[in-house]
Amino acid sequence: MRNELYWYVLFVRTGAEERLAEKLRERMEADKHKPFVMKGEKIYRRQGVKEKRQTPCFPGYIFIESCESSADFIKSINPLIRSIEGLYRLLSYGNDSEVAVKDSERLTLNALFGDAHCIEVPRILKEGDTVKVISGTLAGHESKIVRLDKHGVVIHFEMFGQVVEVVLGVELVKRVVVE
Repeated sequence: MRNELYWYVLFVRTGAEERLAEKLRERMEADKHKPFVMKGEKIYRRQGVKEKRQTPCFPGYIFIESCESSADFIKSINPLIRSIEGLYRLLSYGNDSEVAVKDSERLTLNALFGDAHCIEVPRILKEGDTVKVISGTLAGHESKIVRLDKHGVVIHFEMFGQVVEVVLGVELVKRVVVE
């Protein structure tokens, strides 16, 4: 057995992804197979209250990370597909033996979703946040956001013994997590 990891995709009942992934976790060997659902955070507003929820980014699909090659994985997943209601079939690239997600696609998805398999809602910059300039002549400078305007963020910068307001595009700053 190689130490390489493969990803496989199951077509499942839409709306039951998390429940079916949990059933697979219970029935598969945890050291060989890790079923997961790719999720995205969304902000819902209900009666004026904001709430973050995670929803499947690919409704109707479950991903499985496995150390088994395609042939071995097919042998281990087929009995489960037949016995668990809501699992329909293993996706393939046209022929039934080519079922592993291509490395380039796996790496792209992993870069987007990370190890948590979730795309988080980006935190929006607001007045008072500490930011670090990541590009340009002020790169490395840290400051608090004084205000936001249509041109970007306004920060303070000390120059010649005076504090000067500098307007920077939002793409030039990164929020610093203050703990």
